[in-house]
Amino acid sequence: MDQSPPGIIFSHGKTWKDLRGITMQYMKGLGMGKKVFDDLIEQQADFLIEYIESHCLDTPVYVDQLFFRATLSVIWRIIADESLPFEHERLATVFTSVKEYLDDMGSLLVQSTMHSELLSKAIEFLGLSTQKQSHVKLFKEIENVIESIQVNGSDCTITEAFLDRMKTDDTNPLLNGQLGKLNLRNVLLDLIIGATDTTSCSLQWSLLYLLKYPDCQSRIEEEHLLENKPYTDAFILETLRKGCLGPVGLPRMTEADIHMDNYFIPKNTIILALLGDLFQNPQYFPNPEKFDPERFLSYKNDQVKFVPDPKMIIFQMGRRKCPAESMAKLEMKIIIQKLLSKYDIEAASELLEIPNAAFAKAPLPFKVTFRRRQ
Repeated sequence: MDQSPPGIIFSHGKTWKDLRGITMQYMKGLGMGKKVFDDLIEQQADFLIEYIESHCLDTPVYVDQLFFRATLSVIWRIIADESLPFEHERLATVFTSVKEYLDDMGSLLVQSTMHSELLSKAIEFLGLSTQKQSHVKLFKEIENVIESIQVNGSDCTITEAFLDRMKTDDTNPLLNGQLGKLNLRNVLLDLIIGATDTTSCSLQWSLLYLLKYPDCQSRIEEEHLLENKPYTDAFILETLRKGCLGPVGLPRMTEADIHMDNYFIPKNTIILALLGDLFQNPQYFPNPEKFDPERFLSYKNDQVKFVPDPKMIIFQMGRRKCPAESMAKLEMKIIIQKLLSKYDIEAASELLEIPNAAFAKAPLPFKVTFRRRQ
């Protein structure tokens, strides 16, 4: 058995291959890429609209927490089969725990000591990090989900699918005993973290650019009732390029010695993709400082076509590409179009195109006013 961390994000070798394969199999089984999955996201997005209607109309509000709760409610539905409105106590508890965990992860001190268990424990002891406490809170909520599904069952959750696999597959040590429980717990944690923070940050960038460039709003509204939405897709991709949630991609490690052109990369070398440099390189993206969805569109015979650029690897590439890419883009599309179809959205504070210092880079907090369309 490889000496890999549990879960998906930081695992490698057989652990990563098996757990990612199982996760993708069941995500597709639950409907990812099909209309039933669209409907699930639509239902959870309706809770965002309900909350705005009852709490946020005609008054300036920060949008970061709105979007974070919206994306959290989607992944919680997938792992726990609980459709929770924004003000539900359990969603609030999970929201607080995840935010504390991610805020701590965004600390430069925490990031600079992650490679050393000794240093991590030292800053925890000195009260400079809350990683352990946040982990405990999150794992408690995840354990509650697992116990509830073990008792009551739920055919439409990835948790139930994993539990069934653990019961029937006694040949894979990754799914059995304490290691199996640890892997399930960490897979669910990875899904919560991976599917919540990045999508929430992307939605914040989307709204900032919609407010800075009102013409984009008009173009997206024109596609509201269309089946194909090329401009909306182009706007989302340009948001991901210009906002760039992670200027440096997640670390990867070579599994063998590699010879590439005139370079030799030894086995076990850590490799970081400089995504920010790539997305701002004028050789690949002309006028990179300009927000321009048109760079991903082509016009021919009165037809507009969305043309994604293969260099747009914000979700990275290859076998370790983020498995939730399609879900994240779908959430962005549904939430943006719901908001624009119901509200005139106005900036209520200065819009600064400056990223914060978090793990996934969102714009500095800003306020908006939602006014119901007549």
